[in-house]
Amino acid sequence: MKPEERETLLDIGAGPTVYSALCFRDTVTRVYLSDYMTKNLEVLKKWCENTTTHDWKPTIKVIKRTEGGFPFTMEEMEKIETKARMAVKCGGIMYANVHEDPVVPDLQGQKMDIVVTIFTLESACETYAQYCQCVKNIMKHLRSGGRFLLGSVLEDDAYNSGNHVSLHSA
Repeated sequence: MKPEERETLLDIGAGPTVYSALCFRDTVTRVYLSDYMTKNLEVLKKWCENTTTHDWKPTIKVIKRTEGGFPFTMEEMEKIETKARMAVKCGGIMYANVHEDPVVPDLQGQKMDIVVTIFTLESACETYAQYCQCVKNIMKHLRSGGRFLLGSVLEDDAYNSGNHVSLHSA
């Protein structure tokens, strides 16, 4: 994608994580992190305000090594996190519900260049029909010609999240 075609990224179901912001910091200028859980949104806001105690440096090390930039300094890791934080500040942190249309009401119809959702639908959907409808809802946030990145599990009927196990049917 040309730079002018990849300015915005929406992560639907980011959870309390900033993986997409860290990974796409050099690709887009605005990152929108969204989630269903209020607690996750609060964690994201604390990270954006630089008031969290969570250390993202181990994650940044893995990302940087994957990008081929190894070894690196503490200063470089701080720059990476700062750049990711700025991209989120230019975008936003918003409520999302994949079962609703629109999924992210605060976007007010704005279309994104890139939409990412990783393991969100596994925990949000109980049936294949729900899964398909949620994908349709998500796709309404993607501009024509944009990119959709879906991280999912194929041919499985259960999803574990902490102590919670979701069993799915067709």
